[in-house]
Amino acid sequence: MASFVAFRSAVVRLSGRQIRHLHSTPVSMTGNKYRLENKRIPYETLHLVDPETGQLREIVLKDYLETIDVKKYKVELVSTHPKPIAKLVERWKEHEKMKASKAKRLESHRKAEHKEFQFTWNMAPSDLTHKFNNVRKELEKGRKADLVFVTKKGHRAPKDIPERLQAVVDELADAAKEYKAREIVGAMGAIFLRGTGEKPTEVPPNSSPS
Repeated sequence: MASFVAFRSAVVRLSGRQIRHLHSTPVSMTGNKYRLENKRIPYETLHLVDPETGQLREIVLKDYLETIDVKKYKVELVSTHPKPIAKLVERWKEHEKMKASKAKRLESHRKAEHKEFQFTWNMAPSDLTHKFNNVRKELEKGRKADLVFVTKKGHRAPKDIPERLQAVVDELADAAKEYKAREIVGAMGAIFLRGTGEKPTEVPPNSSPS
Protein backbone atom coordinates (compact mmCIF):
# COMPACT_ATOMS: atom_id res chain seq x y z
CA MET A 1 0.00 0.00 0.00
CA ALA A 2 2.84 2.35 0.84
CA SER A 3 4.40 1.89 -2.61
CA PHE A 4 1.09 2.76 -4.28
CA VAL A 5 0.73 5.91 -2.20
CA ALA A 6 4.25 6.98 -3.22
CA PHE A 7 3.46 6.26 -6.87
CA ARG A 8 0.22 8.23 -6.77
CA SER A 9 1.81 11.16 -4.94
CA ALA A 10 4.37 11.43 -7.73
CA VAL A 11 1.64 11.29 -10.36
CA VAL A 12 -0.39 14.11 -8.84
CA ARG A 13 2.61 16.44 -8.80
CA LEU A 14 2.23 16.97 -12.54
CA SER A 15 3.27 20.55 -13.35
CA GLY A 16 0.68 20.88 -16.08
CA ARG A 17 -1.61 22.34 -13.58
CA GLN A 18 -0.13 25.66 -13.23
CA ILE A 19 22.46 12.15 -55.47
CA ARG A 20 24.30 9.66 -57.20
CA HIS A 21 27.08 11.02 -59.61
CA LEU A 22 26.16 10.56 -63.27
CA HIS A 23 29.78 10.72 -64.53
CA SER A 24 33.25 10.21 -63.20
CA THR A 25 33.78 13.96 -63.53
CA PRO A 26 32.12 15.92 -60.67
CA VAL A 27 28.77 17.20 -61.83
CA SER A 28 27.04 20.29 -60.46
CA MET A 29 23.43 19.30 -59.90
CA THR A 30 20.65 21.83 -60.22
CA GLY A 31 18.97 22.51 -56.92
CA ASN A 32 15.54 23.32 -58.28
CA LYS A 33 12.68 21.16 -57.17
CA TYR A 34 11.30 21.17 -60.71
CA ARG A 35 13.99 20.66 -63.35
CA LEU A 36 13.75 21.78 -66.94
CA GLU A 37 12.61 19.04 -69.29
CA ASN A 38 12.14 18.34 -73.00
CA LYS A 39 11.49 21.49 -75.06
CA ARG A 40 11.92 23.70 -72.00
CA ILE A 41 15.65 22.92 -71.95
CA PRO A 42 17.42 25.99 -73.43
CA TYR A 43 20.16 24.05 -75.24
CA GLU A 44 20.22 22.75 -78.81
CA THR A 45 22.83 20.14 -77.95
CA LEU A 46 23.66 18.54 -74.64
CA HIS A 47 25.16 15.40 -73.16
CA LEU A 48 22.79 12.57 -72.26
CA VAL A 49 23.65 10.02 -69.59
CA ASP A 50 23.46 6.44 -70.87
CA PRO A 51 21.22 4.63 -68.34
CA GLU A 52 23.15 1.37 -68.83
CA THR A 53 26.78 2.52 -68.73
CA GLY A 54 26.58 5.95 -67.14
CA GLN A 55 28.63 7.33 -70.02
CA LEU A 56 27.80 10.62 -71.71
CA ARG A 57 26.92 10.99 -75.37
CA GLU A 58 26.21 14.20 -77.19
CA ILE A 59 22.74 14.62 -78.69
CA VAL A 60 20.75 17.22 -80.58
CA LEU A 61 17.80 17.73 -78.27
CA LYS A 62 15.16 18.40 -80.93
CA ASP A 63 16.16 15.31 -82.95
CA TYR A 64 16.34 13.08 -79.88
CA LEU A 65 12.89 14.06 -78.65
CA GLU A 66 11.46 12.83 -81.95
CA THR A 67 12.79 9.33 -81.23
CA ILE A 68 11.12 8.83 -77.85
CA ASP A 69 7.54 8.59 -76.60
CA VAL A 70 7.30 11.81 -74.62
CA LYS A 71 4.22 10.48 -72.83
CA LYS A 72 6.31 7.73 -71.27
CA TYR A 73 9.71 9.38 -71.12
CA LYS A 74 11.24 12.80 -70.66
CA VAL A 75 14.68 14.33 -70.99
CA GLU A 76 15.52 16.12 -67.77
CA LEU A 77 18.32 18.65 -67.35
CA VAL A 78 20.40 17.81 -64.30
CA SER A 79 23.49 19.99 -64.72
CA THR A 80 24.68 23.04 -66.66
CA HIS A 81 28.31 23.24 -65.55
CA PRO A 82 30.84 22.58 -66.92
CA LYS A 83 28.51 21.46 -69.73
CA PRO A 84 24.78 20.77 -70.04
CA ILE A 85 23.98 17.23 -68.94
CA ALA A 86 20.60 15.52 -69.02
CA LYS A 87 19.14 12.13 -68.24
CA LEU A 88 16.26 10.11 -69.64
CA VAL A 89 13.51 9.59 -67.08
CA GLU A 90 10.65 7.10 -67.17
CA ARG A 91 7.60 9.00 -66.03
CA TRP A 92 6.02 6.05 -64.19
CA LYS A 93 9.19 5.50 -62.16
CA GLU A 94 9.24 9.17 -61.24
CA HIS A 95 5.60 8.91 -60.21
CA GLU A 96 6.36 5.90 -58.00
CA LYS A 97 9.31 7.72 -56.47
CA MET A 98 7.13 10.70 -55.61
CA LYS A 99 4.52 8.41 -54.05
CA ALA A 100 7.17 6.73 -51.91
CA SER A 101 8.52 10.10 -50.84
CA LYS A 102 5.05 11.29 -49.87
CA ALA A 103 4.39 8.09 -47.92
CA LYS A 104 7.66 8.58 -46.05
CA ARG A 105 6.72 12.14 -45.12
CA LEU A 106 3.30 11.02 -43.91
CA GLU A 107 4.86 8.26 -41.82
CA SER A 108 7.29 10.73 -40.31
CA HIS A 109 4.40 13.07 -39.50
CA ARG A 110 2.43 10.18 -37.96
CA LYS A 111 5.32 9.26 -35.70
CA ALA A 112 5.64 12.87 -34.60
CA GLU A 113 1.96 12.81 -33.62
CA HIS A 114 2.26 9.54 -31.69
CA LYS A 115 4.85 8.94 -28.97
CA GLU A 116 5.55 6.09 -26.59
CA PHE A 117 6.83 6.73 -23.09
CA GLN A 118 8.57 4.01 -21.07
CA PHE A 119 8.35 3.90 -17.29
CA THR A 120 9.42 1.50 -14.57
CA TRP A 121 7.20 0.81 -11.59
CA ASN A 122 10.09 1.63 -9.25
CA MET A 123 11.03 4.92 -10.90
CA ALA A 124 12.06 7.66 -8.48
CA PRO A 125 9.22 10.13 -7.76
CA SER A 126 11.16 13.09 -9.21
CA ASP A 127 11.91 11.18 -12.44
CA LEU A 128 8.33 9.99 -12.65
CA THR A 129 6.97 13.51 -12.25
CA HIS A 130 9.36 14.89 -14.88
CA LYS A 131 8.35 12.23 -17.39
CA PHE A 132 4.66 12.73 -16.74
CA ASN A 133 5.12 16.44 -17.41
CA ASN A 134 6.47 15.52 -20.86
CA VAL A 135 3.46 13.27 -21.42
CA ARG A 136 1.09 16.07 -20.53
CA LYS A 137 2.81 18.46 -22.95
CA GLU A 138 2.20 16.00 -25.80
CA LEU A 139 -1.43 15.48 -24.81
CA GLU A 140 -2.08 19.22 -24.61
CA LYS A 141 -1.01 19.39 -28.28
CA GLY A 142 -3.71 16.88 -29.16
CA ARG A 143 -1.26 14.05 -29.79
CA LYS A 144 -1.35 10.39 -28.80
CA ALA A 145 0.81 9.09 -25.98
CA ASP A 146 1.25 5.43 -25.09
CA LEU A 147 2.48 4.93 -21.53
CA VAL A 148 4.19 1.58 -20.90
CA PHE A 149 5.11 0.53 -17.38
CA VAL A 150 7.54 -2.34 -16.77
CA THR A 151 9.40 -3.83 -13.83
CA LYS A 152 13.03 -2.89 -13.42
CA LYS A 153 15.44 -5.82 -13.41
CA GLY A 154 15.98 -7.08 -9.91
CA HIS A 155 12.68 -5.68 -8.59
CA ARG A 156 9.36 -7.36 -7.98
CA ALA A 157 6.27 -6.43 -9.93
CA PRO A 158 3.72 -4.47 -7.90
CA LYS A 159 0.49 -6.26 -7.01
CA ASP A 160 -1.63 -3.17 -7.56
CA ILE A 161 -0.97 -2.60 -11.30
CA PRO A 162 -4.64 -1.93 -12.20
CA GLU A 163 -4.93 0.65 -9.42
CA ARG A 164 -1.73 2.40 -10.50
CA LEU A 165 -2.87 2.60 -14.12
CA GLN A 166 -6.21 3.99 -13.00
CA ALA A 167 -4.43 6.63 -10.91
CA VAL A 168 -2.54 7.81 -14.00
CA VAL A 169 -5.68 7.88 -16.15
CA ASP A 170 -7.57 9.83 -13.49
CA GLU A 171 -4.80 12.40 -13.16
CA LEU A 172 -4.61 12.96 -16.93
CA ALA A 173 -8.37 12.91 -17.49
CA ASP A 174 -8.45 16.68 -17.96
CA ALA A 175 -6.01 16.45 -20.89
CA ALA A 176 -6.73 13.11 -22.54
CA LYS A 177 -9.02 10.17 -23.11
CA GLU A 178 -8.16 6.52 -23.65
CA TYR A 179 -8.38 5.57 -27.33
CA LYS A 180 -7.99 1.81 -26.75
CA ALA A 181 -8.26 -0.61 -23.87
CA ARG A 182 -5.51 -0.84 -21.29
CA GLU A 183 -3.16 -3.80 -21.44
CA ILE A 184 -1.74 -5.76 -18.52
CA VAL A 185 0.56 -8.64 -19.41
CA GLY A 186 2.43 -10.08 -16.48
CA ALA A 187 4.36 -7.22 -14.90
CA MET A 188 3.76 -4.90 -17.86
CA GLY A 189 0.97 -2.36 -17.92
CA ALA A 190 0.09 0.01 -20.74
CA ILE A 191 -2.24 2.97 -21.19
CA PHE A 192 -3.14 4.45 -24.57
CA LEU A 193 -4.15 8.11 -24.47
CA ARG A 194 -5.26 10.66 -27.04
CA GLY A 195 -4.87 14.29 -26.03
CA THR A 196 -7.78 16.72 -26.15
CA GLY A 197 -5.47 19.50 -27.32
CA GLU A 198 -6.54 21.73 -24.45
CA LYS A 199 -4.77 22.84 -21.30
CA PRO A 200 -6.68 22.41 -18.03
CA THR A 201 -8.28 25.55 -16.65
CA GLU A 202 -6.25 26.95 -13.79
CA VAL A 203 -8.15 27.79 -10.64
CA PRO A 204 -6.70 30.59 -8.45
CA PRO A 205 -5.65 29.10 -5.08
CA ASN A 206 -7.81 31.48 -3.03
CA SER A 207 -10.89 31.34 -5.20
CA SER A 208 -13.88 29.24 -4.36
CA PRO A 209 -16.38 27.81 -6.84
CA SER A 210 -19.55 29.85 -7.13
